[in-house]
Amino acid sequence: MLYQAISPAPTLHKDFTQHIAAYTSGTISNKSNITIQLSSAPENQVDSQALERLFSFSPSMPGTVTWADERTITLKPTQALPAGKKFKAKFYLSRPKKVPGQLKTFSFQFPTIEQAFHVAIEGLQAHNPNEPATMQLKGSLTTADFASNEKIEQVLSATQRDKKLPIQWKHQPIASSTSLQSPISNAPKVPTSR
Repeated sequence: MLYQAISPAPTLHKDFTQHIAAYTSGTISNKSNITIQLSSAPENQVDSQALERLFSFSPSMPGTVTWADERTITLKPTQALPAGKKFKAKFYLSRPKKVPGQLKTFSFQFPTIEQAFHVAIEGLQAHNPNEPATMQLKGSLTTADFASNEKIEQVLSATQRDKKLPIQWKHQPIASSTSLQSPISNAPKVPTSR
């Protein structure tokens, strides 16, 4: 699920509402596209090279700009956006539309979701009824926003008696939730002689 809000017409300057119907706002996912929806089709033809110059961002956000439809312009970032970062954006409205001087540039801003995770433990379960000393600890890890499988696996480790235990990961292809399990020995610790 992508967390992206497309807000109704901006209220920064009432005259913008005649030209911009909606834009990306609110807290967005690190995988979100940035979108401007114009109130009507543009008067000025915008070629593919000029499309790339319709937006500017601070910090910078490289990406590909395309027309989603005759009124909607979308920037797809080339990589995941950094978590918990506030972006300031400018959309150069005077390039696709004929507008008065004070409306040439539409400024807006949005933050990305602060990444966090939650681990839920489902408890111990018998791995094999014929081996009561071997149990499995099952659980799930949920992230606030999208994260690569590699990054998720760096968040959590399992140890027992100072021994690192393997974790079996079952990553969900779309969701930000991952199930996990790890073998646990229920056998008593054997004293060692010195």
